Amino acid sequence: MFFTERLCLRGFRPEDMENIVKLETDPRVFPSYNTEFWRPAKPDLGELLKKRQYEGAFWSAVVVTREGNEFVGTIGMHLQHDSPNRCPSMFIGVIPEQSGKGYGEEMLRFMLKHAFVELDMHKVWLQVFDGNSPAIKLYRKW
Repeated sequence: MFFTERLCLRGFRPEDMENIVKLETDPRVFPSYNTEFWRPAKPDLGELLKKRQYEGAFWSAVVVTREGNEFVGTIGMHLQHDSPNRCPSMFIGVIPEQSGKGYGEEMLRFMLKHAFVELDMHKVWLQVFDGNSPAIKLYRKW
C-alpha cells in the first residue's frame, strides 16, 4: 500500500470490481481508454478487465481517497516482456465524479517517482487520445 497526500494506492479487492467496471465502461471515459466503439458491459466484463488490465500489468493499483475511502480510479504500468530498456507504458484512469480535483496530477507524480526511484525504470511512456483534453493538459505540465 502506498500513500500520497490525499490518496491511497492499494491492491485490487473483489469489492472494487463494480467501480472498475463503471470506470472502464463509462461513455465519458471509454473514448479516452479505447479505440473501439463503446458498447454496454457484458456480464463477464469484470473478470475480463481484471485479467487484462490488472493481473496482466507489471504494476497496478486501485486508488481511493485517504479520507473517506472513496474510489478515485486506477493506475499502473505494463512492461513488454521483450523490452530491453525497462520502459513501461503507464495508465491512469479517474472516474468522472472525481475529475477536476487534482487527483490525476497526484497519481502521475507518485507514479513517475515510483517508476524511476523505486523500480529503476529507464523511461516511462503513455498513450493519450486526441479528445482527452484534461489528460493532455496534465501531461504537458510534465
